[in-house]
Amino acid sequence: MNMPYDDAVLLSELTRFQDLPLGVVQLRRLRDAFWIPDGSLTSEDGRDREEGERVPQLPDTVGAFISRIVQMHTGMSYSECSDHWSP
Repeated sequence: MNMPYDDAVLLSELTRFQDLPLGVVQLRRLRDAFWIPDGSLTSEDGRDREEGERVPQLPDTVGAFISRIVQMHTGMSYSECSDHWSP
């Protein structure tokens, strides 16, 4: 967006993605950085052809986008490795 970080963090949670100076492909890459839409092709070019001028599964607002990311990427998970565990 060519926007300094200090200005970007001041965006309201109610800001709609369509109001930002981003094109469809840029919005799609933003969405793809966090999740790939259900049932879509796996390559970026394939998704560009498949989705055309729309960006499915992209929340309407910046706040909804952040909430969705937080829901997907929070929580705790770990796995135990008995070969390398030491008390």
